[in-house]
Amino acid sequence: SASSSSSSSRGCGGDGGDRRRQSLRASVLTDLGKALLMHKEYGAAVERFAAALALRRATVGEEHRWTAHLYHLLGAAHDLAGQRHEGRLMHERKLAIREKIGFADVAKMGDEYAHVAWSCMHQRDFDAALVHFQLCLRHRAAALGRAHLKTASALNGLGKALMERGQYRKAIGAHEEALAIRQQHAQQLQEEEEEAPPDAAPGRTATAKATATATATPTAAVAATADALAAQVAESLHNLGVAHLQQGHTAQALQLLRRSVAAKRALYGAAHVYLAAGHNALGKVYYRRGHFALAVAQHEACLRLRRAAYGPDSPAAAGSFSHLAWCHIELEDYDRAVACMQECLRIRMLSPLPQPSGLAWAHTGLATAYYKKGDYENARVHHERSLELRRPSAQRAQDMRSLLKSTSGQQLFFAHGSAAAYAALAANAMAVLILLSYQFPPPG
Repeated sequence: SASSSSSSSRGCGGDGGDRRRQSLRASVLTDLGKALLMHKEYGAAVERFAAALALRRATVGEEHRWTAHLYHLLGAAHDLAGQRHEGRLMHERKLAIREKIGFADVAKMGDEYAHVAWSCMHQRDFDAALVHFQLCLRHRAAALGRAHLKTASALNGLGKALMERGQYRKAIGAHEEALAIRQQHAQQLQEEEEEAPPDAAPGRTATAKATATATATPTAAVAATADALAAQVAESLHNLGVAHLQQGHTAQALQLLRRSVAAKRALYGAAHVYLAAGHNALGKVYYRRGHFALAVAQHEACLRLRRAAYGPDSPAAAGSFSHLAWCHIELEDYDRAVACMQECLRIRMLSPLPQPSGLAWAHTGLATAYYKKGDYENARVHHERSLELRRPSAQRAQDMRSLLKSTSGQQLFFAHGSAAAYAALAANAMAVLILLSYQFPPPG
């Protein structure tokens, strides 16, 4: 009996020791994953976090705060690696665990909803994003107050989701409130720095930041530098300007976007890519107002910044060429319009996953420019190609099945965007256009 009791005791101790060793290994893998994230080795970080997650699930179970934390880290690593779908799944699982086990920190729960919301935005699931931004806003407003910077961030995300759903008036309201909060905090920070003695200003600012972090009250000085807060104000000005543009309020949009670009220029300099979106939006405003030469200047500035930052053949550059082409059509400079739209089409066809709508729009632009030039044959050809790309997906699916029965079609499919494979089918232009109108599945 004594021997049996001793053996049982050793077995329990062994199990406990195994769990402790697994727990320690999970902690080490977690720390390694964090270090890899800092060094931007996202794929390796995903592997370490996944291994740590398996160990945590084996030792403490699925519904535990440590497991939820690893889902959070793994989701962040997937996001940084560009694996948006996997990242969203991890964030949703983390959120489900914390909702089930209970999470006392209401503000932190708001952060969890924000992670899921942004994952949904990246996957263009705007309905789900809207729901999670609303939950994020509710939690942050309850925990931190309606005038807190984190509440402004939730309002900013909510406004973007509403914009994507076409609810522009509601989006304007959300962005206006976010802008007011951020401007209020910027003014508070400026007043504090002006009131503090020159020799005490740095210490005072540090104390104020610590106080803001600890108390998280609307009246506390903001826990951010003046430049970071100015960047947030510039972002809100831009978002609000774009929302007004979508509503057709071009005068308000022009004023807001000019202020946003000026603020970003003061922060980053005139040659920073952060100014590109502002120039692009201003170009659209000028186009809507009939000031086509001014629109050209803005889109050319946007194009220069994007090509300098992302390369000459980036998808962002294709958008700028498209906008320039339509401006040149309005200015009756049809040769330049054709050249710009051809460049747009060329760049979009370089993508391994070309969007049918983008290609169709480029062909429509080319057809319009050729028609204005009086080149009706080329206009007809590009209109036909645009119509082909806009056909219902069921018909395109049938074309895909037919094309993939051929050896050349299979080679192109498995090459997954190879330039050589595209060139191999260049003689059959219609087949290329049909194939380009599909979203390829991930490799494997």
